[in-house]
Amino acid sequence: MPRMKAYVIQPAGGRASYDLGDCEKSIELSASAGRLADEIQEADYSHLALSLSGKSYLALGQYEPARTNVEHASRAAALQSTPSACERVA
Repeated sequence: MPRMKAYVIQPAGGRASYDLGDCEKSIELSASAGRLADEIQEADYSHLALSLSGKSYLALGQYEPARTNVEHASRAAALQSTPSACERVA
């Protein structure tokens, strides 16, 4: 369970870092949160982490990594909107 607690803190820290203008720290925390989201297979959390890191890269003028992260975020969003087997049956 400690990993989940760290996961909850990291996206908030990434967002706070972004809001305070520390885009490098935001990217670092978003990447860490994204790895944990992938580990627990949560596409919606992965989408949030990738979106934030994309915005942070954009703010730094690093357009290629920004584009890559936004594309991956879009794929993660598409995965979260796919109905599960249980939802399709209902």
